[in-house]
Order: sequence, then C-alpha cells, then structure tokens
Amino acid sequence: MKDVPAFLQQSQNSGPGQAAVWHRLEELYTKKLWHQLTLQVLDFVQDPCFAQGDGLIKLYENFISEFEHRVNPLSLVEIILHVVRQMTDPNVALTFLEKTREKVKSSDEAVILCKTAIGALKLNIGDLQATKETIEDVEEMLNNLPGVTSVHSRFYDLSSKYYQTIGNHASYYKDALRFLGCVDIKDLPVSEQQERAFTLGLAGLLGEGVFNFGELLMHPVLESLRSTDRQWLIDTLYAFNSGDVDRFQTLKSAWGQQVGFPYHVSALSTMIH
Repeated sequence: MKDVPAFLQQSQNSGPGQAAVWHRLEELYTKKLWHQLTLQVLDFVQDPCFAQGDGLIKLYENFISEFEHRVNPLSLVEIILHVVRQMTDPNVALTFLEKTREKVKSSDEAVILCKTAIGALKLNIGDLQATKETIEDVEEMLNNLPGVTSVHSRFYDLSSKYYQTIGNHASYYKDALRFLGCVDIKDLPVSEQQERAFTLGLAGLLGEGVFNFGELLMHPVLESLRSTDRQWLIDTLYAFNSGDVDRFQTLKSAWGQQVGFPYHVSALSTMIH
C-alpha cells in the first residue's frame, strides 16, 4: 500500500506555486469525498503545468491508484488518457490501457473510450490491421448507445484519421464530418480548423460516391479557409456543387497542384455536367 499522505506532503513542499492544489487533493482524499476528488483530479491532469515529464505517472502510481475503484469509470478513463501521454513506450501505454479497460468494464462508454485510445496508439505505431479491428469493434458498441455521448467525438477522430491514413477519401469525409458534428468548433484552434477544412474539402472532391457537399458548405469550419491561400478550395467546392464547369476549370491552377487530384478531374467534370 502506498503512503499517500507522505506523497501529497512531499508534492506540496516540492512546488510552492501549486501547494494549494496539493493541499486540496489531500483534504478531499482524507475526507473521502470521492466525487469532488475526481473532479479536482480531472482539473489537475489538464493543467499545462503538469503536462511535462512523468509527474502524472507518479500521481497515478502514488495517489490515484489507491482510490481508482471509487472513481466513476468514464472519469477514470478521462484521467488515464492524460497519464498515458507521458508514457514514452507505446507498448507500456497499451498494456496500461488494457488493464484499465478491465477495471472499467461496468461502463460501456468507459470501455469505448479506452478501446478508442488503444486504437489511436495502434494507429500511431502503424499497426493498421489492429486499428481497423478496433474501429469495427467500437463502432458496434457505439451503435448500441442511446444518442450522442462524449465518447463519440473521440471515436470519429480515430476512425477518420485511420481512413485518411489508408487513403479512403469517402469514409474519411463521412467520419470527419461526424467528428465535427460532435464538437463545438470554437473549441478547436484555428490552425486545426483550417487543416480539417482543407482535408475534408479535398476528400469530398476525391472520394468516390461523395456527390453532395451541402453539409460541408454549411459548416462554419469551412470559413476558416476564407481569405487564406487555400480559399480556392471553398470556391472549387461551390463551383462543383452548383455545376459551374467554367468556374471549376478556371481554378485548375490551384487544385491541379494537389496530389491525386488531376486524375479525378475528368470524372468530376463529367459529374458537374
């Protein structure tokens, strides 16, 4: 059994700037106020001050592990996701997440979030087959959940990145839009909005079976490209959607530079007609 009070006291003394936070954690732990403690830990692990080094790993090993069985399963996984980011060995992180999945199996949402994190790690190390299997497994579980939950956005982020990696433009387009439908666009940095808008627009034009850009054209994420050197993509999407062949062709100097795009032009032009 860990000496939790000693760890918390040592932590208070090591960083005077955060002493109040550590004291609050100690107070809630001593009083066994598990819900309030969970909320405090969730705030703690998201603090940029603790994002460096292995501080969160030590926090888990010396503190969180002592009361994790009292934490809401979904909240526990949310906390764990911050901890694993400090694990430099992906195999260690995968093992840790697998163990966590067993601990939270009473909650479908928690299991889904855990499996999604495992899938993201598999994708990062290039294990595409394992990523594909994870996506298929999780998608089936998602379909059984009532309505849209907090775990949906993380799943669609993973699935869209997987489809982007393997070059499945149509599936990427579909799930990237679903991701945006699950988040508040204002929570995404402008640079991320622009990158998502750009890759979405290209995928829509390149994807087989994508004939309607209505949902993308109405989404505010596309506006992040306006008045930038990528505005041509907005203009191209509108030209295609309205069937304006001449306008589409005048934009060729821009879209003609994109890898893979020129090969699809004849088909796109036919579809516009």
